[in-house]
Amino acid sequence: MMIYSARVEVPGLPAHDRARSCVLEPGVSLLELQEKCPSREEARKLSRKVKILDGPPSDSYPALWLDASLRPKPGLAAAVDKWLANHEVAIFVHPWRDCAYEEADECVRRKKLDARLANEIKSMLALNALPKHWGLWSCGAIAWKSECRRLRDAWWHWTQATGFRDQIALPLALRESGMRDQLFTVQEDIYRFFDWTPHGR
Repeated sequence: MMIYSARVEVPGLPAHDRARSCVLEPGVSLLELQEKCPSREEARKLSRKVKILDGPPSDSYPALWLDASLRPKPGLAAAVDKWLANHEVAIFVHPWRDCAYEEADECVRRKKLDARLANEIKSMLALNALPKHWGLWSCGAIAWKSECRRLRDAWWHWTQATGFRDQIALPLALRESGMRDQLFTVQEDIYRFFDWTPHGR
């Protein structure tokens, strides 16, 4: 299994160095895209692109996207094999919400979106017939059995359309690609499999 991630350097913001701090299980490799960006906002967009659209080389699957704040614990590789046994993608359930509309409101509350854009996004969700409480996932760790190009392309399209809010975009992409049945929703606590370090530490 390959773990892939983006280590993006921003002026004034320390970058994680998982290559030195992460102990990998036998049979697990690490691929990090290392880039420099002029701002934290550009770094966020680049990281989303690596996660959703680019991915690792086609001969590197199964693969696991890992946010820079997460460190794998022993036993992760076996868990990924189990999650992907009968599914193409595995993502952790969102721990607090199950609705893209509510996520847009939460992004306003946390100043990740302005109210005008959030309302436009919610109108877009409704226009594309996304039901409320259709599902929401935590996108810091994503296991892929294969490239899943149909889902990746749809997800990237909607991520750009929703102000780079990939959690809000994923339900739209799953519906458009017809991949919901191929998604395994991991219900276990994410911290059973990962240690967490805040960004910029």
